[in-house]
Amino acid sequence: MKKGHTTHEMLLDEIRDLFNQKGTDLTLSTIAAELKVNRSMITNHFPKKRDLIYSLVSQYEEKLSILRANRSNPDDVSFQSQAGFYSEILDLGFSYRGVIAYVLVTPAGEKLLDGPFKKTYEQNIMRIRDRIHAMIELDLVKDGILNPVSFKVFEIQYMTLASTWFISDGMYYEEAAY
Repeated sequence: MKKGHTTHEMLLDEIRDLFNQKGTDLTLSTIAAELKVNRSMITNHFPKKRDLIYSLVSQYEEKLSILRANRSNPDDVSFQSQAGFYSEILDLGFSYRGVIAYVLVTPAGEKLLDGPFKKTYEQNIMRIRDRIHAMIELDLVKDGILNPVSFKVFEIQYMTLASTWFISDGMYYEEAAY
């Protein structure tokens, strides 16, 4: 691994932890001071804070993809299998909670989620739809959930439930800055 790549990954890990502890409302200068490095060390890898956020979300998405790829039996929709898989996803999400909360509250006009993140979101919705198809075949849920109106309601509720944890944790626990 090249030195620049190692520094890049080390910065991402340390900044991710900093965001989890102190929130994302930090300037690049503040981040550098907290990490006890020169600001130029950060801006060499992340010229703008947006680049840093983008890199952290990309890193999270990559790790999430690895989790999915390493899943032993993705077609198993049993409670035990789903619970174990979602536990791993929540653990990963917890380690990125600061940046996830930032993305969740970013106004749509900032378009942070355009491009690859929008595509990932759409792929996630398709995975959920596929899982529901498997559950319908096992008579675990009714097929009416897949009609467009019902599925849109389900999609919103699913995403809200999955994301509320990241935001509400910071609201209810004073020591959490995010």
